[in-house]
This record gives sequence, C-alpha cells and structure tokens, in this order.
Amino acid sequence: MKKEQRRWALNYGYKRITWTCDPLEGRNGYFNFCKLGAVSKDYIPAYYGEMKDKLNHASQLTG
Repeated sequence: MKKEQRRWALNYGYKRITWTCDPLEGRNGYFNFCKLGAVSKDYIPAYYGEMKDKLNHASQLTG
C-alpha cells in the first residue's frame, strides 16, 4: 500500500510523504524502517494521548 501511495504522490509532484509509526508495534516498525527504508526525524511521546487498550495502557507499562 505504501509503495502505491509513493507512486501516486510522485505522479502528482509530491516530494515527501509522512506517516506515523507506533514504536511499540514491532512488526509495523520493522516493516517501515527495515523493509521500506523509512527514516525517523522525530519521536513525539504520547502523540495520540493516553490510550487504554491492552498494548498502551499505563498499568501495563509500569508492571
């Protein structure tokens, strides 16, 4: 999908595409950085605010 987005963007003259990536999601990070060659410029903690799902809930992070 991202390769198709890149193709579309190049066809319309875009020079840059920006995505967000949750570093706690290992498979997503691996795909973005290792497979697609993404580069991280910034890391913004709690970008989406507190999330109470199983992965991101504060009690899960503190033990």
